[in-house]
Amino acid sequence: MSTLIPAFLTPLGRAWLLGFELRSTLAPEAVFAAAATPEALSTWFPCHVSGSFTAGGELSFRFEGASREEDLVLPGTLVSLDAIDGGAVPDRWAIDWAGDLLTLAVSDAPGGGSLARVSARIDQLGRAARDAAGWHVCVAALARELGDPAAPGDAEWEPLFASYAQAFGPDAATELPPGR
Repeated sequence: MSTLIPAFLTPLGRAWLLGFELRSTLAPEAVFAAAATPEALSTWFPCHVSGSFTAGGELSFRFEGASREEDLVLPGTLVSLDAIDGGAVPDRWAIDWAGDLLTLAVSDAPGGGSLARVSARIDQLGRAARDAAGWHVCVAALARELGDPAAPGDAEWEPLFASYAQAFGPDAATELPPGR
């Protein structure tokens, strides 16, 4: 079973840090394996990821059904893949996705199980509510993979956007996804 905690937004110099916490009864190794392998990403990430899953490896992010060729693939890099506290099994990665820095770190949770932290460094406050709603849907898909049948799905984007716009303020809700 897992529990998704709503996003937080924190100023980070000239950028913003948007983050989520996902608590699970599973061991950290199981959560990282369910979240961070190339195969696992297909269950919760918003697009297909391919490339070299080694530190410094080039990645491609493909969105299916985009209408223009330049919208289909975004470049990226697996910035780091390592173990927190020097462990033998990787439990943290960072990805540069077309300028945004995405991170996933999984650790032991107080009282047992694990705590997964998913965050995105974004450069524009106006994207915060949009990106929070989108990443909330994605991290909720990961929560469903980890055994939480009540986690919200894609149909919940609109109310999540409205909730984050209210929580973060109107300046954080000036950008919408294409077509909305």
